[in-house]
Amino acid sequence: IGYRVFNTHLWWEMMPKQGDARYLYLVRGARDVCASFYEHLSHQSEADGGFTRSLDEFVEEWCAGRVPFGSWHSHLNSWLKSEATDLETSAKDQRVLVISYEAMCSDLRGVLGLVASHLGIELSEAETSLILPRLSFGYMKANVAKFEPKSVSWVDKGDGFQFVRKGQVGASRELFTAAQEARLGAYLTTVAIPKCCESFARGQPPSSTEAN
Repeated sequence: IGYRVFNTHLWWEMMPKQGDARYLYLVRGARDVCASFYEHLSHQSEADGGFTRSLDEFVEEWCAGRVPFGSWHSHLNSWLKSEATDLETSAKDQRVLVISYEAMCSDLRGVLGLVASHLGIELSEAETSLILPRLSFGYMKANVAKFEPKSVSWVDKGDGFQFVRKGQVGASRELFTAAQEARLGAYLTTVAIPKCCESFARGQPPSSTEAN
């Protein structure tokens, strides 16, 4: 497509600002972010920054912002305007398109249209239909070698872990105990979160307005 594409977890303040660059910022519910990051780091080798302690300890570290890339709410506040009530108008910079993981799961075609428009790319219906299967979670799962980071090594715990895991919204409910959920809830009710992401703190997907 004539573009160079990079993925990163950097805060907005840390990003290189190229005049004609376009940025996509993906947000996701807090609990699912915590669960996914735990599965990631607990299967990453300790030499490469993996996490070797218990899930209880990880939840505490995550809530305290003592994990790579800092706290969830601080990352959101880096990229998003605190007063914005919907994702579409939430970015601090007009070059940034904010989309949600939940919207990608529920309406991948719609999100593809938003991304294409943001990048100034015109897609025909035929092109869209050709591209969509290669953007699906099923495709990623079947071609995990294309997406798994090669810069770190992984620990085989015999639990069938794959870097591309479930691709579900709300799967964190299967992981956390009542006590861990209470700790997450306490954290999420005491930190400042952009208005457009408040539903994430309640354990809910964004509203239809927030998903636009």
